[in-house]
Formats: sequence, structure tokens, C-alpha cells
Amino acid sequence: MFAWRGETAGASVAALTTWSIVYGTLLLSLYALATGRPWIFESSFAYVASLVYLAVIGSVVAFLFYYGLARRRCYATAAYVAALTPAVAMVMSSLFEGKTWSVMAVSGLALVLLGQWLLLRARRA
Repeated sequence: MFAWRGETAGASVAALTTWSIVYGTLLLSLYALATGRPWIFESSFAYVASLVYLAVIGSVVAFLFYYGLARRRCYATAAYVAALTPAVAMVMSSLFEGKTWSVMAVSGLALVLLGQWLLLRARRA
């Protein structure tokens, strides 16, 4: 909703991405403060490298692609990507990290795939 408003106001994809990340960071910070979660930072190379990777590739680049897709193909199409991303991440985790699937995980994946199938079917009708 906010991305669409920004687009209609003429904001660039980079500006939308920046504001999305800022708002998300503020909300998560408020949540952490409200729930008393500790702020933990480990100075090891592996921790810092993974944090930088997730911040740059997993957030900035991913949001730039997402909002770019939303503008080119519409926000409904981009929503498919958002719904399928956790399912793809779980499959990748199984392949590379040996994740085992619980009944809840399989049920969730089945619901996501069913929802995607229903949406695609409804668009054709």
C-alpha cells in the first residue's frame, strides 16, 4: 500500500527501498525496546560478514528488485514473490543445511502452494 502511494507520488525505487528499510528498522527497534530484548553484537568475522551480506544483498538489493518488479509487472505479481520466498528459503535450507520438515512446515508449505494455485486459477477465469 505504501509502495503504491510512493509510486503514484513519483518516488524512485531507491527512495521507496530506503524508506521501507528505515521504517522496518524503527519498528523492530521499538519492539526490541518494548519487550526488553538485548542488543547483541558479536565482533567475529563470520558474524560481521553475514550481517553485512544480509543487510546489503538480503535487504537492499532484494527490495530494489522487489519494488522494480512491482512497478514493471504490478504489485499483485510481486506479491507472488513475497508469498513464495519463505517456501524457497525452506527448500534451500533442506538442500544445503539438512533442515528436517515438521508437520507444521509441510502444512504451511501446502497452504502457500494452494493459495498460489488458487490465485493463478482465479486470474485466468
